[in-house]
Amino acid sequence: MRRSHAVNRCAQWRDPVNNYRYAKTPQVDLNADIKDKAQFSKLTPPLSTAAVDFLDRLNSRLDNKRIEVKILLVARTVADLEGAKSIRRADVSEAVDLMGLNHEYFRAITR
Repeated sequence: MRRSHAVNRCAQWRDPVNNYRYAKTPQVDLNADIKDKAQFSKLTPPLSTAAVDFLDRLNSRLDNKRIEVKILLVARTVADLEGAKSIRRADVSEAVDLMGLNHEYFRAITR
């Protein structure tokens, strides 16, 4: 299957970043290969304080660890695309939006 030009450009940028980040972890090649929060914490830089506070508010509402890890993975990808070294609150907020969690039920916590 042929990839589009945009996908090829993204892969050319993404591969060196992920190869560097996950060089010492052979079972992980991409952000999506991370299975749980403990592994995520070991392999990525610490989150900003604002991002941690925002995630804590989300978790009190969601009460679902699988969703938390998925949000972190999407936020890590957003931060990578922005060229940020760590995940910021804005990255977590954008991840929530991209995942469709900005539904009316979640609006109070995504502001």
